[in-house]
Order: sequence, then C-alpha cells, then structure tokens
Amino acid sequence: MIRRFLLTIPALLALAACGAGAPPPDETYYRLGVAPPNRVLDHPALPGTLEIDRVETEGVLSERAIAFQSGGDALQRYHYAFWTETPGLMLQDLLASRLREVHAATAVVTPDLRAVPDWILRAKLHRFEFRPQDHAVSVALDVAVVGANNGVIRLQQSYDVQDAAGGDGPEAAAGAIGRAVSRILDRLVADLAGS
Repeated sequence: MIRRFLLTIPALLALAACGAGAPPPDETYYRLGVAPPNRVLDHPALPGTLEIDRVETEGVLSERAIAFQSGGDALQRYHYAFWTETPGLMLQDLLASRLREVHAATAVVTPDLRAVPDWILRAKLHRFEFRPQDHAVSVALDVAVVGANNGVIRLQQSYDVQDAAGGDGPEAAAGAIGRAVSRILDRLVADLAGS
C-alpha cells in the first residue's frame, strides 16, 4: 500500500506542475499621446461655437483593447493591452482639445456642455490598428463639419495615415498610432483653415 502511494507521488507532482503555469501578464493601459500642433490659426476658421460629436466606431474599434491585424483583413485584439478609453472617446477629446488649442472656432465644446452650436464636427473611425507583419499602424477617419442650423457642409474629408511602429507589440503600436493621429489633426487644421 505504501509502495503504491509512493509510486503515485511523481504522477501527482507532474499534474500539479502542469496546472501551475506562469501567471497571466499584468494588464497595461495606454494613453493616446499626440505631438503639439504644427500651427495655431491667427483667427478662427469657424465663427461661433463648434461642437465635437462622439466619434463613431464599430466592432472591435469600439472596445478598449488594442487591435492588430492578424493576417489579411482579420483583426484581433491584445488580451492584456488596453487604451485608457475607447478609441472614439479618446479621439473626441483630442479633437476638442486640439481644435480649441489652435483656435479653429470661437469656442469648441462637446455635447455634454449642452451649448447651442453653430457648427458640428462628426467623425467616423474606420481603422485604428497595428499591423505587426510590416511593423506599421493604420488610422483612417472620415470627418465632416456641418452647419448646425442649416446643414451646410463646410468640410468633408477622409484621412488615412500609416506610420512605422518601430517595434513589435502594443507599446510600439500605441506610440505609432499617436503619431498617425497627430498627422491627421494637423491636416484637419490645415483643411479647416483653407475651407
């Protein structure tokens, strides 16, 4: 009886070792960092109040997990790497702060202030992802600025920017996406100034 018990101890230890794998990695949260604006307007491009609507997103882009292209057009997400907010909310906040900073309008607000806008900026996010196979990121955003009272389109533009990630993994992806968004913000300001 003791001999049988002693023979089962190695088997029990082997089973215990299989179930005691490494713990999962810690969750990491990334902010979307952008470069300062490359220009500030001398006078507002839009007279009156500009409201920045929530940026529309769909599917995996409406979640906080950082998305990556796993091959072809298929998207996956990192299980332990997240944005601090959903991409739509981060972009809404960045658009509002950047357009306020460069004086794109007399006032720039978000809907939560319940101000009466003269202009509304609407945007839809199509790509916000890392492409590990070519160490790059892709950000694609459609933007429209329309009159709040008459629906006149002041600006309608699509922005599609790729940027080198300079490395693998979510940290490199987060930095490169920030650089791509910076370029989109600079182009948007230039387009508003020229509209």
